[in-house]
Amino acid sequence: MKKFVALTIAATLSLTGQVVQAAPQAAPASVDSTNLVEKQSPPPDTKYIEHVLLWSTGGYNYFEVSIREVETNREIAHQKVYPTDRFQTKFNINNSLLVEGNSYRINISAFNDRIKPPRPIARGNLTYKVNKLYTYKDGETAQINIDLKRVLW
Repeated sequence: MKKFVALTIAATLSLTGQVVQAAPQAAPASVDSTNLVEKQSPPPDTKYIEHVLLWSTGGYNYFEVSIREVETNREIAHQKVYPTDRFQTKFNINNSLLVEGNSYRINISAFNDRIKPPRPIARGNLTYKVNKLYTYKDGETAQINIDLKRVLW
C-alpha cells in the first residue's frame, strides 16, 4: 500500500510539471533490464526543444504518422493526422516520448477518401537522431522535413 501511495504521488507531481526524484529500485526479475529506458531529467532552467514534422499536404485527405525507435523497433507514436493548411501539414512530436541520443524511424502515409478500401497513395520516411532535447532559449525548434512520394500499386 505504501508503494502504491508513493507511485500515485509521484505520478500526480510529474503530471503537474514538478520534477520528482525517486530513489532507484531494482527491476523485478521478470523484466529484462536491457529494455528499460532511463528518462533524463532536464537541467535546471531549460525548456524542451520543439520537434516538428513538416510535409506537403498535396491534396491528400489525411495522413498516418508512425514513429519507432530504431534500436528496439518499439513504436512510440501512431496517429491519424489531418492537414493543418492547404500547402503544408505540421505535426508536433511529444517530447516526453523522445530520448536524447536515440534515433527514430518516422513513417508518413498519405490517404485519399475516394479509394476504398483505404490504401496509402503516397509515403515518406526517414531516420532522425535526437541530438538535443533541452535548450536555454525560448521557442527553439527542430524542424524535420519529409518528402512524400507516390505509391504505385
